[in-house]
Amino acid sequence: MCIELLVVVAILLIIAAIAIPAMMNSIRSGRESATASTLRTLNTAETSYYNTYGSVFAAQVTALAGDPATCATGAVSSTAACEIDNAFATALSKASYTYTRTATPTTFLWIATPANGLLSGRRDFCVIQGGIVHASALGTVGSITDAASCASAPAL
Repeated sequence: MCIELLVVVAILLIIAAIAIPAMMNSIRSGRESATASTLRTLNTAETSYYNTYGSVFAAQVTALAGDPATCATGAVSSTAACEIDNAFATALSKASYTYTRTATPTTFLWIATPANGLLSGRRDFCVIQGGIVHASALGTVGSITDAASCASAPAL
């Protein structure tokens, strides 16, 4: 009886050793997919702001957002455009990725970096005006640092 129990435990441990890495890869892939989708949404928000408020990009991330009560009334403005979620604009974090933004009146750059290194994701993502989401090569976290490195990264 004891031998059979040890065999069952050994089999379960072998299955777990195979399944856990596959599960972690699936989780990372899901986070990366969500990050690329978030960057597409941010590009849409930036473009909408640019087209609505005089062909300039927002000076601050918070200008793309807005207080939920204000957004519910439809009282949008160039300082509260209600294009993105206010909680995201404040935290700049989602799906285990941290987001940074730089902007001038005529350009913008969003960079998403895994919050916990390779545990959160295996690469950086970015988007610049024009709307193409780019991603660094697998395992190169931290390689996208500016618009030039973003544009030279492979497009998704």
